[in-house]
Amino acid sequence: SATRALDYCSGRGMRLPSREEALAIAGTNSESCAFPCPWETWTSSSEGGLGWIVESTGASFLTELGRSHGVLCVR
Repeated sequence: SATRALDYCSGRGMRLPSREEALAIAGTNSESCAFPCPWETWTSSSEGGLGWIVESTGASFLTELGRSHGVLCVR
């Protein structure tokens, strides 16, 4: 869930990326040597009670905050 992702990052002295930050390292901006496997992450961006998820492909979508998704933490 978004809360678990936030807690996970906070517990490591980090934070969730914004949607814009996650998109900046996704799609054609992604380097396979840095991210050899597909990834997805919760972001700190939300809209209308839903949270934004960004995938390594550059796709992004809104989803329910209680759903299970991956997380990349940033400083």
